[in-house]
Formats: sequence, structure tokens, C-alpha cells
Amino acid sequence: MGKEILITGSSRGIGRASALYLAKNGYDIVLHCSNDISRLNELKKEISEFGVSVRALEFDVKDRKNVKKYLKMILKKTAFI
Repeated sequence: MGKEILITGSSRGIGRASALYLAKNGYDIVLHCSNDISRLNELKKEISEFGVSVRALEFDVKDRKNVKKYLKMILKKTAFI
């Protein structure tokens, strides 16, 4: 099993840069955004070129119910966006 990391707010800025850096260094990536899925999907395509697993999801981190739901999905390796 490889190293996998969830990066919240990964559609731009520091989150995006962190996702790219970690993917280049062999981490499987779970991308997150709260409202700009098109930007996140572009990043997903870019990261997939590094040969690591990349998944993306969109939800509001202020919604505890959704946070729990998505964390369970991540841990179960459920496919999403």
C-alpha cells in the first residue's frame, strides 16, 4: 500500500502546489475543493501523468456530516469524481 494524502483546498494556491509536489514524490493524492470542480479536474489530469493514484471530491468542510461521509469513502478507497 502506497502513501496517500488528502489535500483540502487543492484546486489552487498552496493546496495545488502541495498536491503537485507530493504527487511528484510518489504520494497517491485525494484532491478536494468546495466549489471549483473544473479547476480540480484539470489538476487531477495533470497529477495522473506522474503515475500515482489521484481521486477528487467536492464538499464543504464546514459540513460535519459530509466530512464524515467523505472520509469514510476515502478510507474505503471508494471511487468518486
